[in-house]
Amino acid sequence: MDVFENKFMPALRAGDFVRAEQALEEWKRQTSAAMYLWGKSILLVRTGQIEKANQILSDVINKGQDEGRICHHARADNYLNTKKYIDALSDFNAILADKTPRVQEMLGSDCLFRKAYILAVLGNHEFLSVIDKITPDYSSFIIDANYDRIALVNMYNDTKKL
Repeated sequence: MDVFENKFMPALRAGDFVRAEQALEEWKRQTSAAMYLWGKSILLVRTGQIEKANQILSDVINKGQDEGRICHHARADNYLNTKKYIDALSDFNAILADKTPRVQEMLGSDCLFRKAYILAVLGNHEFLSVIDKITPDYSSFIIDANYDRIALVNMYNDTKKL
């Protein structure tokens, strides 16, 4: 039985953080230290402890233990959700620079789209080269809404620096 999917995530979705933490501790015996800490960071974010979550993720990243860049991606999303755009952009760029097939298959499209979102928000001209790399029908929920390629182009047109 996958404790993460069958116990941790349902408890987290239900807002039962005590049960979620118990499931996480059970999962700890079945997974790597990095994945456990990634799960712990998810729980911390859900309980409003984003800075503590980012510190845990940073420790995993800095120790070179970030399996498949999952901690990098989680930290980038945390930065994005708190509108720390430059920090998020740095993390998304680091993931995109990792040419490991597994990393690009799992995270590449999402990171590229989120990078385009940030560049659109900032009105950065680099947006024009990034948006062309995004599949026309790709969309993603970011911060508070679902965005597609057209929405990003419209946002960029409203914010672009002349």
